[in-house]
Amino acid sequence: MKVSKPILSVVSLMFSAIIVYGTALVTRLFKGHFLLENGLSNFGYILLTLDIAVPIILYILIANGIYKNHIFEVISFAGLFILLVFFPVYFSSVSENSNMNLVESKRFIIVILVMVVLFVATSHFAVNDKKLEESILLKRKREEKSRY
Repeated sequence: MKVSKPILSVVSLMFSAIIVYGTALVTRLFKGHFLLENGLSNFGYILLTLDIAVPIILYILIANGIYKNHIFEVISFAGLFILLVFFPVYFSSVSENSNMNLVESKRFIIVILVMVVLFVATSHFAVNDKKLEESILLKRKREEKSRY
């Protein structure tokens, strides 16, 4: 799928904001309070949004060459994994803590950042390893046909 890098970057930022603020609102409906003090106006929610968006945006901007064709697949898989893991982690954190203090919120933000980086890297290798393997097999078939 051909989409420009700036558009993918903006979509990634919007997706991460929807994940963070949507999860916070849904959790507020079920548990009655937010994870971070002062609700959605807490700066920690902006940091969580950037934690999710920045590794994906960096991947979008850095991917070139043969990896450029598979950017959309990589960020789609990473986004799906992030969504599937972020919601339960956030929900269980709200269940454990009524409000996080500054030190606990920094730890939570760092853990989410590491999780997103690992998901992007794992998605990159999963998507591109399969594609590279297919291209190597196709190249071998072409070489065999050219020999005969």
